[in-house]
Amino acid sequence: MKKRLLVILAILAMQVLTLAACGKNTAQTANEPSEDEMVSSVQEQEEESEPEEAALEESAPEESSSEEPAGTVNHTLVTFFSNTGNTKGVAELIAEYTGGDLNEIRRAVPYENLREEAKVDIDDGIRPEITADITDISAYDTIFVGYPIWWDEAPAMIATFLESSDFSGKTIVPFCTSASDTIENSLHIFGELCPDAVIADGLTANDTEEIAPWLQQLGYEVSVVSEEIPITITAGGQVFEAVLDGSETAAAFAEMLPMTLSMQRVGGDREFYGGMESALPYDSADAQTAFENGDIAFWLGGDGLCLLYNNQVENPEISAGIIVFGKITSDLSGFFDLDDYLDVVIEIAQ
Repeated sequence: MKKRLLVILAILAMQVLTLAACGKNTAQTANEPSEDEMVSSVQEQEEESEPEEAALEESAPEESSSEEPAGTVNHTLVTFFSNTGNTKGVAELIAEYTGGDLNEIRRAVPYENLREEAKVDIDDGIRPEITADITDISAYDTIFVGYPIWWDEAPAMIATFLESSDFSGKTIVPFCTSASDTIENSLHIFGELCPDAVIADGLTANDTEEIAPWLQQLGYEVSVVSEEIPITITAGGQVFEAVLDGSETAAAFAEMLPMTLSMQRVGGDREFYGGMESALPYDSADAQTAFENGDIAFWLGGDGLCLLYNNQVENPEISAGIIVFGKITSDLSGFFDLDDYLDVVIEIAQ
């Protein structure tokens, strides 16, 4: 910059000398600037141009030394409607596996008579008003949509949600819970209401062990870590080792430990049974009447715990059904030596 100024000044000086040689006493016209004015003008122009050039230099984009690795931003949303809590449990597991955000939707006005009103909503194509934890889905590329199966269909609140946003170009992944029906007959709603979305293969998620393999097929990197909880069962001076599985029922039972139960032998030397202070949560789809030796189960006929050790009895079927949520891993022969009535201590293994 300074060199340019010196060159300009040198040229001006030569012009001044030339003018002086041609006419020393020639008067300047009113429109012709003096030498000092010309130099001052040049300096002002040079000084004014510097900030502009500096601004250009500052605004020039810098080359990034590192870019954000692909896949570090999660654009997965796990939306669900749950009436009894079963679908909510599945949604929470999917969110845990995928790192997605949870979004619960609810009917703004709860049903007074679910069986009658919910079926009318579905049959008549009614779109009940809903509330949701997240209403703007624009930032998400993949949206899981979960619901219970009602009359072989998705609840009407799902249709309201699908019509409330633009799913163009997004991937929708349906999943459901159901006591008997599968997801297939309910899937038509996604193609009808979101024709510009990609609809992935859905899952009837009654068995939580199927969720991780399903997500892996969808392209998610899922690491399944065993959620078994080791416990001990102390009865009649004997200590039996056991594990609780990773179900919601098992987790709720583990939170109640340690506990001491008054238990008795029932079912013709089939099991020890004891009543608990409160019920355990469970998925009705997991109910069964048969059992394997060593099963730890919640009896659906009451708030009771079953320690099942002998299915060779005359009647191995359990009325009202059970929810199995654990397994005794020790030798079961010791149960035959126990008194018919005794206190049993159950606690988390140290």
